[in-house]
Amino acid sequence: MTGRGVTGGRSRPAALAAALGLPAPTAEQAAVIGAPLDPAVVVAGAGSGKTETMSARVVWLVANGLVRPDQVLGLTFTTKAAAELAARIRTRLAQLRARPAVGAATPPEGEPTVLTYHAYAARLVAEHALRLGVEPSVRLLTEAMAWQLAERVVRWYDADLPEIDNAEATVVAWTLDLAAELSDHLVDPDRLRAFTAALADRVRALPRPGRRGPAAGGPGQPYAGVAELLARALQRCALLPLVERYVRAKRAAGGMDFGDQMALAAQVATRFGEVGRLERARYAVVLLDEYQDTGHAQLVLLRALFGGGHPVTAVGDPCQSIYGWRGASAGNLRRFAEHFPTAAGSPAPVLPLSTSFRNDQRILDVANALSAPLRAAGLDVGVLAAGPTGGTGAVHCALLSTVDDEAAWLADRVAALWVADIPRRLAGEPGRSIAQFAPVSTRYVRITALRSRDRYHWWSIAEIRTNRDSDVADDDENDRLTPREIRRVNAQGISNASSIVDGRNTTRATTNGVNYAGSWIEVDLGGIYLVSRVVQIHEPDERDYPGRYRIEISDDGNRWRGVFQGQGDRGRSAATFNPVRTRFLRITAISNHDVQHWWSIYKLKIRG
Repeated sequence: MTGRGVTGGRSRPAALAAALGLPAPTAEQAAVIGAPLDPAVVVAGAGSGKTETMSARVVWLVANGLVRPDQVLGLTFTTKAAAELAARIRTRLAQLRARPAVGAATPPEGEPTVLTYHAYAARLVAEHALRLGVEPSVRLLTEAMAWQLAERVVRWYDADLPEIDNAEATVVAWTLDLAAELSDHLVDPDRLRAFTAALADRVRALPRPGRRGPAAGGPGQPYAGVAELLARALQRCALLPLVERYVRAKRAAGGMDFGDQMALAAQVATRFGEVGRLERARYAVVLLDEYQDTGHAQLVLLRALFGGGHPVTAVGDPCQSIYGWRGASAGNLRRFAEHFPTAAGSPAPVLPLSTSFRNDQRILDVANALSAPLRAAGLDVGVLAAGPTGGTGAVHCALLSTVDDEAAWLADRVAALWVADIPRRLAGEPGRSIAQFAPVSTRYVRITALRSRDRYHWWSIAEIRTNRDSDVADDDENDRLTPREIRRVNAQGISNASSIVDGRNTTRATTNGVNYAGSWIEVDLGGIYLVSRVVQIHEPDERDYPGRYRIEISDDGNRWRGVFQGQGDRGRSAATFNPVRTRFLRITAISNHDVQHWWSIYKLKIRG
């Protein structure tokens, strides 16, 4: 393919993004997207768009005919992250196929393989464990099953353990932790015994503290800190018989845990070179997400399979390494360039992503100041800067005496933002977000007020967004959760004075005959309240308005009786009826007004 946006027969990342109707990548993102088929490590700061960049990298490779979609392997840590990455790639590939003129050729069908690190290890064990004489059908033990096995081992252990006099539950937890650490670091019990014995001999041979002259060179008691370290090492070594019995118990039960699974996969990869050749032939490109959280066993596995210059791109941020307690090492990311050299033997290039699209500049200034000691210690992490749409921002700090004071201060800040944004929302402009978190898959949403400050406490659910196809969708009306899916809003914990539950969640009837009549929202007040008024909010500048609706009450959430039926109107309209005592309220749409019908969930005013 030749022409505008193509260099050497390949589409430039910016040109490809424009052809797909996507925002242009930054210069740093473009360098990652269009990097050669060689190992590389991407140091991605918080909010720098790493998921979008990784998916754009796959699309660029496919569009230029460098790989097929099914030749791409992506690994990350959680099933949620794997689903998000897979969905993003699937969406971008669908956009590419819808524009056959983009790229060197029509993209072939197929999808990349995106798994968690443990799921990938499980697949390797299932396919190749017989090479080590292990049945591939060995079941994976849950945490509860592992605890039961370890508890049985500890309870029936009949030898004396003078170094350990802790409670049984504590010893069980220590046994499981030590077994997991041995697996994560590919260390067998005998090796730990030898290390501990050598450490003890070295410590006992140290000079006696506080003495001078010839006697200082003789053996003596170590300093208190050194003595404590040695005692902990000996205590850990005393747990090894329990660990060994626990390992045998797992084998007898025909099971393994996650640590065993990863260790076994690493053994398969290191002992049988054919496995690596098969995996490299299957996957021409490998993407490793959250690489700063990988441990030693994962490093050994990945180097054995994809070392030697295979196109591996690791993405991570050493400043976000939070799993050191379970064997993860941010050093894996720092040393990736040495662990995965290019085919020519040179260190892999380090590519930064330092533009944060998530935060304004003042927030990033604070983040950069807090992470400065990490950079000073040698971490190859750039200073984060706000993206083109980022503003100046504001940072507010408070030093408060109690948790309740902190919650009250935070509630005041949220309320102030909500009130300040009322003019913007009335003008049809988006208000600022109050609660933001990573997408989660769920059926029910429950929002609980932790504190009610005033007699008239206003608590709002401004908007709930959903993603039914697990794709990362754009900000449009189709992403909003329909009332049929909300089921419950729990207002438990609000005082008896006055409260409001407000949701602006829209449902649209379309020309294909879909009818959303019957959509409903059920509200559990968490107690018996006197209810006499339901206020419906509809934006005054919107052309359409809700149809008829029905309000019902129930004492138990199962048996309902109607108390009101009315017609919606533009702006603010109220349903007023004789006061009734109830715990549950259900509001149901009876009809749609017309084709472009928008139905708002109602505002409830509850007086105690």
